[in-house]
Amino acid sequence: MRMLFKTRQIPVRRNQKIVAWPAIELAFHRPTGGLIRKDVFIDTGSVDSLFPLTLASQIGIDDVSTLDRVSIETGSGHSILGHLAEAQMSIRSPFNSRCGWNWTGEIVLANVSTSLFGVLGHFGFLEFFQFELDVASRQFSIEDNSHFPGEVLTF
Repeated sequence: MRMLFKTRQIPVRRNQKIVAWPAIELAFHRPTGGLIRKDVFIDTGSVDSLFPLTLASQIGIDDVSTLDRVSIETGSGHSILGHLAEAQMSIRSPFNSRCGWNWTGEIVLANVSTSLFGVLGHFGFLEFFQFELDVASRQFSIEDNSHFPGEVLTF
């Protein structure tokens, strides 16, 4: 299934420009029921799907020290340590909330500031989805691929 989304206008500090970013709402499923909604950027240059450490307790991870540690290389050449976790996630169509995807994927929780956004990278997201950005029309599409491990919802 392929879905279209509109990019969001995000101000960038450098030169005070407005940039059209591929950003969507991602829902994390809590083990006790309910959802945590998080705005996320889709970043084709990111290896990891990265979220602030504060998300851990919200998705039912009480002790991050029990998780495997991973080193993440940042775009600025620095590395940070994070905690490798699995999370149940979902994306819904902006036009029909009964259409979308549910899956379990790998995320990294780290002591980072991603402004108000998380980052969806290769592991946990782009390995399961095709992504195409059309800057001219300020739209992007997401389509599950043959490696998608979850549930496709179509109504």
